Amino acid sequence: MKHILLFLFLITWSFSVVAEEPEENIFPSSDAMPISADKGDGALNSGVTSTLEGTVAEDKYAGQYQRATVQNLSKLYWMKNKFDFADDDAIDKFVFINECEFYKKNYRDDFKWAKVRRAARSMIKEYLPTYSDKFKIIVPIDLGRYDIEKGGFPLIGNTAFEDLRRVQIGGNYHYVCDDGSEIDGYPRNISLILHAPFNYNFFNLDEHLAQGYILRNNDTRAELPPGFSNNKSYNRLAFARFRLHVIDYQEDVKEGADLLSALMFGKIEGIDIFENANETGLLSSTSFK
Repeated sequence: MKHILLFLFLITWSFSVVAEEPEENIFPSSDAMPISADKGDGALNSGVTSTLEGTVAEDKYAGQYQRATVQNLSKLYWMKNKFDFADDDAIDKFVFINECEFYKKNYRDDFKWAKVRRAARSMIKEYLPTYSDKFKIIVPIDLGRYDIEKGGFPLIGNTAFEDLRRVQIGGNYHYVCDDGSEIDGYPRNISLILHAPFNYNFFNLDEHLAQGYILRNNDTRAELPPGFSNNKSYNRLAFARFRLHVIDYQEDVKEGADLLSALMFGKIEGIDIFENANETGLLSSTSFK
């Protein structure tokens, strides 16, 4: 069994919420998307890839799968019915995760917080349909020599995925609202159980595109960006983006000394191979739906 663990670049953002009482705004105003899931990556997703001969392919899935930030996971848990709307503590923790400064400013005012709690509960219900259960992780892979007969690259150096049954999603070990401890009810990471063993050790690529990649790789050898474990050397570094669909929540589990993870069931919907960790330089796209 092979586990995948990705340390993600996490983002912060705020949301707007209107109180149940129409004359008063409970949450601070913001131009950001109201407590809905993070759907895009800005400049990180250009949508196209370039070779020596120009633009050749489009990333059809750019922006469709979100990062597994603590904020986005908190919304996933509500989407998958992990909490009851009568659970005040779950509501409070949701505000703590998604609107830290507002939480710190208002939580100790019992009367004001009662209004905040009512407003947050209403807004979660309203925006629940906008939350996403589609996530992505970026995994560095090592490519071997181009196989002319098969027309593609093998994955080498123990980076092939063989009989994969579980995918670890997260790596969210940073502080949330100045707190690095467990967040009661909101595991920072997911342990995704696949419905069937998964194998992926080769991808096809046109010879001309492969030659362009080889030339670029030989000219400027790619390096792992910050946030990735840099404890090995790569023959030909590339990056696999796993497109994941989280289906059901099972329970919270703790494995060894690690933080709690949410045990959930799901599937791999596809793998896209990029030259760069920021999802540019698309080489191959495969769907398994």
